[in-house]
Amino acid sequence: MSEFSEQQSSGFQAGWLDGKLYDSIFIFGVALTALASGAIVLYRPDLFYPVLLADIWLLGYHHVIATFTKLGGTKEDREENAFLIYYLPIIVLAAVFALYFSLGIWSIVTVYFFWQWFHYTRQAYGISVFYRRKIKNVFTENKWLTILSVWSIPAWGLLHRGSQGWDEFLSLPVFIPLVPKSIVLLAAGVAIFSIAWWLWNCFLNFKKGTLSLAYMYFMFSHMIIFLWDMS
Repeated sequence: MSEFSEQQSSGFQAGWLDGKLYDSIFIFGVALTALASGAIVLYRPDLFYPVLLADIWLLGYHHVIATFTKLGGTKEDREENAFLIYYLPIIVLAAVFALYFSLGIWSIVTVYFFWQWFHYTRQAYGISVFYRRKIKNVFTENKWLTILSVWSIPAWGLLHRGSQGWDEFLSLPVFIPLVPKSIVLLAAGVAIFSIAWWLWNCFLNFKKGTLSLAYMYFMFSHMIIFLWDMS
């Protein structure tokens, strides 16, 4: 019996991007780190800054360095990405100073807050697409279902924060529009519907033997982290 037939009889396809060990660390390691960090800060708010510093030093800087390494690793890369390496940082720096001197520090914090929300959600969507493409010939999922299942919970969380009347983020002033509770409840309904629809689709693929374990694990980690973030 082929590997595909054996997996199909169990209801699953592995769908790993780079192998079981790598993907397990990537999915579960990152998720557990995020949940543990959130739990520490939730129960010990006084440890927020040490946790934030650890995140920046152990995870954030590596991400930035890896990005520039990819852009300028070779002479050809540097020539191809000259605008991104040499000019874009100057433009961004000028924009930051312009915002600060024209509107104040709250404008920079606000842009950062919403950009980070968009960045992490869009990043999760991109990763989910990679996992789906890994077994695209057998796994089926409606495009709009993927979009809803990835974006609905973060959107619910963002609107929930808006309903709480936040005026401070990272101990700095921020502007988050006040959101009516009715809008938050509507967003919650859309998110719950999206999760239910996604789970039903997983069940249908499981019955056909085409459910991707890696994709399912990643999506679960994405949903759990953003739901936890609303606590």
